[in-house]
Amino acid sequence: MRKHAMLTLALATGIAAPALAEGWEHYENARFRFVIDVPEGFVAKPAPDNGDGQKWTTPDGYAELIAFGSLGTTFNAEKAAAKADPAGRYFASGKSWFVTSGIRDRTIFYARTIRGCDGAVITFRFEYPALRKISYDGLIKRIGKSLKSLPCS
Repeated sequence: MRKHAMLTLALATGIAAPALAEGWEHYENARFRFVIDVPEGFVAKPAPDNGDGQKWTTPDGYAELIAFGSLGTTFNAEKAAAKADPAGRYFASGKSWFVTSGIRDRTIFYARTIRGCDGAVITFRFEYPALRKISYDGLIKRIGKSLKSLPCS
């Protein structure tokens, strides 16, 4: 009952309910062999027919999370493009990953990209209004840590 009351209060005051939620959904992509955790309350949109990933939004539509794999590019090309993005304010990288974030049109974006199987590039991107920064910033760390490439078959 207390959790329900907190959720109702959060929605009434404009605080994102997912930031308060404890239960998360575990998503696994069979085509590109990756997993990611999605905050409770995010709504899955229809998956593309090609199976390259999934999109979720908050019930109010303010935030959007996309996780996908791609083959039409290389990891290094994606890394260079992210590093050169003029809207990017933060960039960090390692041998098999990179992270970028910034603000474009009053929308904060955060993306983490990792190397996948057979040359695949796996990315998650989280976007939300800058005015809701406090509500959503806390989710990024957990989502980012959960993105993993599964063993190649």
